[in-house]
Amino acid sequence: MRKLIYLFAMLPALASAASADLSWTHPTSYTDGTPLPLASITSSDIAYGLCNAGKTAIAGTPTVVAVPAPAAARSVTGLTNGSWCFQVRTAVGASPSDYTAVVSKDVVLKPSPPSGLLVSVQTAFMAVRQNDAYVMLPVGTVPGGTKCDSNNGVLSGGKAYYAVPSAAVSWYGNTKPTVALATCS
Repeated sequence: MRKLIYLFAMLPALASAASADLSWTHPTSYTDGTPLPLASITSSDIAYGLCNAGKTAIAGTPTVVAVPAPAAARSVTGLTNGSWCFQVRTAVGASPSDYTAVVSKDVVLKPSPPSGLLVSVQTAFMAVRQNDAYVMLPVGTVPGGTKCDSNNGVLSGGKAYYAVPSAAVSWYGNTKPTVALATCS
Protein backbone atom coordinates (compact mmCIF):
# COMPACT_ATOMS: atom_id res chain seq x y z
CA MET A 1 0.00 0.00 0.00
CA ARG A 2 1.35 3.44 -0.94
CA LYS A 3 1.27 6.18 1.72
CA LEU A 4 0.11 9.70 0.95
CA ILE A 5 2.35 12.73 1.19
CA TYR A 6 0.05 15.14 2.88
CA LEU A 7 0.44 18.88 2.39
CA PHE A 8 -1.61 20.67 4.95
CA ALA A 9 -2.35 24.27 5.81
CA MET A 10 -5.41 24.62 8.02
CA LEU A 11 -6.27 27.96 9.51
CA PRO A 12 -9.08 28.46 11.98
CA ALA A 13 -10.47 31.74 10.77
CA LEU A 14 -11.17 34.71 12.92
CA ALA A 15 -14.78 33.82 12.47
CA SER A 16 -17.64 34.65 14.73
CA ALA A 17 -17.71 32.99 18.13
CA ALA A 18 -18.89 29.39 18.26
CA SER A 19 -17.53 28.43 14.83
CA ALA A 20 -14.21 27.79 13.09
CA ASP A 21 -13.65 28.05 9.34
CA LEU A 22 -11.17 25.36 8.31
CA SER A 23 -9.33 24.87 5.03
CA TRP A 24 -6.61 22.50 3.88
CA THR A 25 -4.63 21.52 0.80
CA HIS A 26 -5.16 18.02 -0.56
CA PRO A 27 -2.04 15.91 -1.10
CA THR A 28 -0.71 15.81 -4.65
CA SER A 29 1.51 12.72 -4.35
CA TYR A 30 2.06 9.54 -2.42
CA THR A 31 5.14 9.09 -0.19
CA ASP A 32 6.89 7.22 -3.00
CA GLY A 33 6.58 10.29 -5.24
CA THR A 34 3.86 8.86 -7.46
CA PRO A 35 1.43 11.64 -8.47
CA LEU A 36 -1.96 11.65 -6.79
CA PRO A 37 -4.67 13.11 -9.05
CA LEU A 38 -7.29 15.16 -7.22
CA ALA A 39 -9.96 12.94 -8.81
CA SER A 40 -8.58 9.99 -6.80
CA ILE A 41 -9.36 11.65 -3.47
CA THR A 42 -12.73 10.45 -2.19
CA SER A 43 -13.11 12.41 1.04
CA SER A 44 -11.51 14.18 3.97
CA ASP A 45 -12.26 13.76 7.66
CA ILE A 46 -12.10 16.60 10.17
CA ALA A 47 -11.52 15.41 13.73
CA TYR A 48 -12.11 17.99 16.45
CA GLY A 49 -12.72 18.38 20.16
CA LEU A 50 -11.56 20.27 23.21
CA CYS A 51 -7.77 20.41 23.44
CA ASN A 52 -5.54 18.89 26.08
CA ALA A 53 -3.73 21.31 28.43
CA GLY A 54 -0.87 21.90 25.98
CA LYS A 55 -3.13 22.33 22.93
CA THR A 56 -1.19 19.52 21.26
CA ALA A 57 -3.96 16.93 21.02
CA ILE A 58 -7.70 16.44 21.21
CA ALA A 59 -8.69 15.47 24.75
CA GLY A 60 -11.12 12.57 24.80
CA THR A 61 -12.97 11.11 21.85
CA PRO A 62 -13.06 13.54 18.91
CA THR A 63 -16.05 14.38 16.77
CA VAL A 64 -15.37 13.37 13.16
CA VAL A 65 -17.03 15.08 10.21
CA ALA A 66 -16.71 13.62 6.70
CA VAL A 67 -16.20 16.12 3.90
CA PRO A 68 -16.80 14.75 0.36
CA ALA A 69 -14.06 15.42 -2.21
CA PRO A 70 -13.09 17.67 -3.84
CA ALA A 71 -14.02 20.11 -1.03
CA ALA A 72 -11.08 21.35 1.03
CA ALA A 73 -12.88 23.67 3.44
CA ARG A 74 -15.59 23.38 6.06
CA SER A 75 -17.07 25.48 8.81
CA VAL A 76 -17.41 23.73 12.17
CA THR A 77 -20.17 25.25 14.30
CA GLY A 78 -21.58 24.74 17.78
CA LEU A 79 -18.29 25.40 19.59
CA THR A 80 -18.57 26.37 23.26
CA ASN A 81 -16.07 28.19 25.49
CA GLY A 82 -12.64 26.59 25.53
CA SER A 83 -9.66 25.69 23.38
CA TRP A 84 -10.66 23.54 20.40
CA CYS A 85 -8.21 21.35 18.46
CA PHE A 86 -8.63 20.29 14.83
CA GLN A 87 -6.97 17.72 12.54
CA VAL A 88 -7.70 16.56 8.97
CA ARG A 89 -6.96 13.45 6.95
CA THR A 90 -7.67 12.59 3.32
CA ALA A 91 -8.83 9.27 1.89
CA VAL A 92 -8.20 7.63 -1.45
CA GLY A 93 -10.89 5.01 -1.72
CA ALA A 94 -11.05 3.31 1.66
CA SER A 95 -7.41 4.17 2.55
CA PRO A 96 -7.12 7.25 4.77
CA SER A 97 -3.93 9.18 5.33
CA ASP A 98 -2.59 9.91 8.80
CA TYR A 99 -4.09 12.91 10.55
CA THR A 100 -2.32 16.23 10.20
CA ALA A 101 -0.71 18.13 13.04
CA VAL A 102 -3.14 19.79 15.44
CA VAL A 103 -4.22 23.40 15.06
CA SER A 104 -6.29 25.12 17.72
CA LYS A 105 -8.74 27.95 18.23
CA ASP A 106 -9.72 29.57 21.53
CA VAL A 107 -13.43 30.33 21.84
CA VAL A 108 -14.63 32.91 24.34
CA LEU A 109 -18.36 33.51 24.13
CA LYS A 110 -19.68 36.78 25.46
CA PRO A 111 -23.01 36.51 27.23
CA SER A 112 -25.87 38.40 25.66
CA PRO A 113 -26.79 41.54 27.57
CA PRO A 114 -30.11 41.45 29.38
CA SER A 115 -33.03 42.91 27.48
CA GLY A 116 -36.09 44.89 28.45
CA LEU A 117 -34.45 46.53 31.47
CA LEU A 118 -36.36 49.33 33.19
CA VAL A 119 -35.31 51.72 35.97
CA SER A 120 -36.06 50.06 39.31
CA VAL A 121 -34.45 52.62 41.67
CA GLN A 122 -35.11 56.24 40.78
CA THR A 123 -31.69 57.73 41.60
CA ALA A 124 -29.57 58.70 38.59
CA PHE A 125 -25.79 58.39 38.97
CA MET A 126 -22.57 59.52 37.38
CA ALA A 127 -19.72 56.98 37.39
CA VAL A 128 -16.32 58.32 38.45
CA ARG A 129 -13.36 56.01 37.95
CA GLN A 130 -10.97 55.82 40.90
CA ASN A 131 -8.02 53.43 40.57
CA ASP A 132 -9.59 50.08 39.66
CA ALA A 133 -13.19 50.78 40.66
CA TYR A 134 -16.09 53.15 39.98
CA VAL A 135 -17.63 55.47 42.54
CA MET A 136 -21.29 56.18 41.85
CA LEU A 137 -22.24 59.80 42.56
CA PRO A 138 -25.96 60.72 42.68
CA VAL A 139 -26.75 63.45 40.13
CA GLY A 140 -30.57 63.40 39.92
CA THR A 141 -33.67 61.29 39.67
CA VAL A 142 -35.16 59.31 36.83
CA PRO A 143 -38.75 58.01 36.69
CA GLY A 144 -39.27 54.34 37.50
CA GLY A 145 -40.02 52.30 34.40
CA THR A 146 -37.71 54.38 32.15
CA LYS A 147 -36.01 52.17 29.55
CA CYS A 148 -32.36 51.31 30.29
CA ASP A 149 -29.63 50.67 27.71
CA SER A 150 -28.43 47.15 28.53
CA ASN A 151 -25.44 47.51 26.17
CA ASN A 152 -23.94 50.36 28.20
CA GLY A 153 -23.25 50.11 31.88
CA VAL A 154 -20.72 49.66 34.67
CA LEU A 155 -20.23 47.37 37.62
CA SER A 156 -19.57 48.99 40.97
CA GLY A 157 -19.50 47.19 44.27
CA GLY A 158 -20.88 44.05 42.63
CA LYS A 159 -23.93 45.92 41.37
CA ALA A 160 -24.75 46.75 37.73
CA TYR A 161 -25.78 50.24 36.65
CA TYR A 162 -27.09 50.88 33.14
CA ALA A 163 -27.29 54.01 30.98
CA VAL A 164 -30.58 55.91 30.90
CA PRO A 165 -31.67 58.74 28.57
CA SER A 166 -30.31 62.08 29.83
CA ALA A 167 -33.59 63.74 28.82
CA ALA A 168 -35.41 61.59 31.41
CA VAL A 169 -33.22 62.77 34.31
CA SER A 170 -34.26 65.56 36.69
CA TRP A 171 -30.82 66.93 37.61
CA TYR A 172 -29.90 67.95 41.17
CA GLY A 173 -27.81 70.91 40.02
CA ASN A 174 -25.49 71.95 37.23
CA THR A 175 -23.65 68.62 37.04
CA LYS A 176 -24.99 66.92 33.93
CA PRO A 177 -22.74 64.04 32.86
CA THR A 178 -22.75 62.81 29.29
CA VAL A 179 -24.03 59.43 30.52
CA ALA A 180 -26.44 59.00 33.41
CA LEU A 181 -26.76 55.58 35.01
CA ALA A 182 -29.43 53.92 37.14
CA THR A 183 -30.25 50.62 38.80
CA CYS A 184 -32.38 48.62 36.40
CA SER A 185 -34.11 45.26 36.36
